[in-house]
Amino acid sequence: MSGIGSLESDAPGPMGLLNLSRAYSLTCVLLTVQACGGRSELDTFELHVESSGGATSISTTPNIGGDTQIGTAMGGLPNGGTGGTASTGGASAATLHWKNSTSTLCANAQPDIRAATYASVWSDARGVNLLLGEKVQTLVQNDGTGWKEVYNRNRDDPFTTVGLTGFTDGHLVRFGNYACGIEFLNGASATCSSASAALDVSTVQANLSYAVYYAILLKFDGTFWNQWGDSLGTFPQTKAFTVWASSDTVLVGANSGNAFIYSSTNSNVATAQSGLPQFDNTAAWGFAPDNLWLGNSNGQLLNYNGSGWSVAATIAGDCRAIRKMWGIDGTLFFITNSSIGLLSNGNVQMLAEYPCNGDIVVYSLWGNLVSEVFFAITDASLSASPCGDARVLWYNGDTLVPI
Repeated sequence: MSGIGSLESDAPGPMGLLNLSRAYSLTCVLLTVQACGGRSELDTFELHVESSGGATSISTTPNIGGDTQIGTAMGGLPNGGTGGTASTGGASAATLHWKNSTSTLCANAQPDIRAATYASVWSDARGVNLLLGEKVQTLVQNDGTGWKEVYNRNRDDPFTTVGLTGFTDGHLVRFGNYACGIEFLNGASATCSSASAALDVSTVQANLSYAVYYAILLKFDGTFWNQWGDSLGTFPQTKAFTVWASSDTVLVGANSGNAFIYSSTNSNVATAQSGLPQFDNTAAWGFAPDNLWLGNSNGQLLNYNGSGWSVAATIAGDCRAIRKMWGIDGTLFFITNSSIGLLSNGNVQMLAEYPCNGDIVVYSLWGNLVSEVFFAITDASLSASPCGDARVLWYNGDTLVPI
């Protein structure tokens, strides 16, 4: 396959990042109070901000009674944005977190996200992003100051969104079927990569990403998407569902127990895996080349230790198919259509289990830390509310709470 170019299309977009261009020194008292079982926080600290030649330095002294959280507005995740990182004078976090927000997604009515046909969430240190709808698409973001609508537009093409991902400190990536399979959301525009379809996308860095569709693996070099290596098989006998990639390993999960590993991002030769249960491998994640994971349509969590595969756990229930996975520090989070769980030190903990009747559907997950994992769900009982049936749940390391 030859290289695929890009072309620009106008789309309403988010605001830019805040620029700090001069020095500040002030003493702040931060008071955050949230009723109905929320949290309260009272902090006193001094904040020193200096900016010179584009570099921003932030330090705090002292911090009494809690973490100091400071930062810039995420505003749209422009490529190369700086919101989310800063140098600090101590151990305090220097990022304005979404969790300082005192209102949940439904606090500000969003009529156009009513009856969302899917909900896809992605996050990094700058905040949480939620993409909803198909024909009418809405992107909302929470950068720490509450949920804001970034854009809401009718699509003229028959685009079917499969998911949302992104580049850390960069732009968002929307992927799906038809017309434009992979779109980069950046500022006030959406850039179409011209890929015809993508069932999953895994971003590594700005010039290295992978996508799968049908029996093809695509590799992105920062400019073009190209087919990487030979076809994984003949479609529809072989159909890839999921991909996970790092700087040195690529894992592809496919139908009927098929899976493939690329042991180097410089090698386009896939190693077909053997000994896997004959179910569709629908979710993939990895912690290291010798610690890879697949989730399949039979609710099995499968681990690769560098030499072979084994079943680490099996999730019960009629809706047991593993839909998505995300992990950090050896803890693997997973979702089915009707449940949320994690696997840590060989033990499964179910965080939420809903009836397998479609009233509550868990669509996607992403996270930043073990205590910052987000889940996008729809709840039919909320469809008559001003902002529809979509919600975001946050796992704070202990329990699930709405944000």
